[in-house]
Amino acid sequence: MTPITIKDGEKVTKPGIYFIPIQRYHHDADLFDGPSISNTGLRKVELCPEKLWDSSPLNPNSEPEPESNEYRFGRMAHVLCVEKRWPSDIVISPYDDFRTKEAREWKAAQEADGFTVFKEKDVEDIKGMAARLEQEPLMDLALAGGIVEASLIWKDEATGIWIKSRPDMIPNDNILADYKTTTSGDKDEIERSIWKYGYHGQMALMAEGMAKVLGHEMESFSFVFQEKKRPYPVTVAAVTDESIHWGARQNRFALDRLARCLEANDWPSYSEGPVTVGLPPYALKRLRDHDEILPKVPTLAEMAKRAPELTPA
Repeated sequence: MTPITIKDGEKVTKPGIYFIPIQRYHHDADLFDGPSISNTGLRKVELCPEKLWDSSPLNPNSEPEPESNEYRFGRMAHVLCVEKRWPSDIVISPYDDFRTKEAREWKAAQEADGFTVFKEKDVEDIKGMAARLEQEPLMDLALAGGIVEASLIWKDEATGIWIKSRPDMIPNDNILADYKTTTSGDKDEIERSIWKYGYHGQMALMAEGMAKVLGHEMESFSFVFQEKKRPYPVTVAAVTDESIHWGARQNRFALDRLARCLEANDWPSYSEGPVTVGLPPYALKRLRDHDEILPKVPTLAEMAKRAPELTPA
């Protein structure tokens, strides 16, 4: 399937592979003839619909979330390391920090002109990451031979909501991979990141797009994690089929929830009533393991029985 280039003012009206400017992809409420959602939006509506609506282009009173330093770094690393090009909207700061009035004014002027400001040290790190990635022998299997900067677009049959997925690379084969920057490529830390950021749901959404748009059944799922500091280690992490399965089910839950919110124009918070909270399971396990060491204490009922009777003044 040949990718379709969307021009200014044009709408997406049918499923396919599209070249869409990143700002329109994320922020243009008129890109489709109905509501749309990406992986980021699904993660928000799954956790807290109110937060999704607060930053949604469909909300006339929305306030878009500012781009975090972590996201900016990851975006530039993706362009340089995966797309292998220098980002056109990047400008390197002549200042080491922005504590002076002169530096802040310069930075504000650059951002007003649509540029993303990076410190020289960050650029050096990203260049180092790109050089290290070139040495990774598994990269030929993970992120090679496909279409970059393209989006998979399709309409959910059950809800009529347009779904957007923007893989790092739309592969020519049945291997689906995605590049992530991280502070640690250790296996345990990677698993925590996958759960914390919902990467398994993102991968499941990409796989669904490949199946529904292109008719390709993905058989292998991997993340390429790279640390952001020297020596920029790389971990190619294969994701289990079970994780992808649970990600798909979470996506289905979020889509159905979004449809209900849109229909009722009701955007609940984290929960729709009081919740019961306690210590996390790992903390309770640790305390129970120390049951014989920690002193016993009377119950509140026992304390109440021992309380002296109050004498009227």
